[in-house]
Amino acid sequence: MKRSISAAVIYLTFVFSLNAQILNGSFEADANDPNGLNPNGIRDPNGPWDYDGQEPQIFRTYTHTPYLSTIHAIDGQFFVLLNTYPNDGTEATDHGKLTQVIDVNDGESIIGAYFFATDDWVPWNDIATIKLISTDPCSLVPEITLVYIDVASVGDYRSTEQWIRFSHTFDSNEAGTYSLTLLVEDMVDHQFSSYLAVDDLYIEPRPLEPLCGYKLEGDINLDCKVDFIDFMMAMSNWLIDCSITPQDPECLIR
Repeated sequence: MKRSISAAVIYLTFVFSLNAQILNGSFEADANDPNGLNPNGIRDPNGPWDYDGQEPQIFRTYTHTPYLSTIHAIDGQFFVLLNTYPNDGTEATDHGKLTQVIDVNDGESIIGAYFFATDDWVPWNDIATIKLISTDPCSLVPEITLVYIDVASVGDYRSTEQWIRFSHTFDSNEAGTYSLTLLVEDMVDHQFSSYLAVDDLYIEPRPLEPLCGYKLEGDINLDCKVDFIDFMMAMSNWLIDCSITPQDPECLIR
């Protein structure tokens, strides 16, 4: 029986190891973590994210002006904030951008959350986007827009008022290598700032299919039978609620 349980664990570990992932998609700040940002919000040069334009900042909670909502991190302790214009009175760079190269497979989904706010007004239509830009010049799908939002969408001096979830499931034509690009840009006047906050970015694995081609209720490890292994797997996760305790080790495999 121990050998059967071990085999199931090895099988599931192998399947999950093939899944794509986003490194530090929750933007947790740890000066000792090469995949993170340091506590001052400065991008770690050894981390997975590259930035261009205004340097990204990380926050636990953020309140900018009275007409914008207060937002809190929704995964972990921190979220990242990109903006188009520094608040210290210096000249604008007109954009803030973060990028990370990721691989995605057929059937996987990319999931995340964003918050957009602006100090600008129409017709100065600042824009924020979250895109996947293919690194393959011959790709059938050169670009996938996951999020598009602008000043006209939310109104003058306004925001989305809350985090907004987005997701996209990849088909076989879209599988490949992309530059995941988070961007907020001032398109016209280069003066009044707009903001893009992002948190909880991750890749959801493709749902496992049973080896025999049919599904049984209660067949957790998809070996086409309901047995003691399924019972043990259920018991090991009994009463775990990842929405309440996302730090639980069992919640880290998405």
